Amino acid sequence: MAFQTPPIATPEEAAELGVTVSELALKKASIRVRSYLTGRASLVATTNATAGDSLKEVVITIAQRLQTDNPALATGIQSEGSDGQSVTYGWDAWQGISTLVKGETEALDRLFPSLGFSISVGA
Repeated sequence: MAFQTPPIATPEEAAELGVTVSELALKKASIRVRSYLTGRASLVATTNATAGDSLKEVVITIAQRLQTDNPALATGIQSEGSDGQSVTYGWDAWQGISTLVKGETEALDRLFPSLGFSISVGA
């Protein structure tokens, strides 16, 4: 089954920014962005032709992170050590395996503010 919508950014556009990412990572990043922004503006149907440069940069950054995540994080390890040295991964890094990290959601929120609404009750 093929994806219904193309990635928001292409490997060629990433290369223009000096980043090498796979098309698969860009597809995953695009799916996460569209899922996060569902209900905001009309982004869900955004194609390469209408996506802004800022949005493409965010997607490329997410794709780059998805390609370089530590495999230990994917298995749920939040701390590991060897030869007297250790590294601890924060909650945000661990959560970023299956969703977006805080900086990414903040960038998307600036680009696409939530559509606020109010409900009037009474006469």
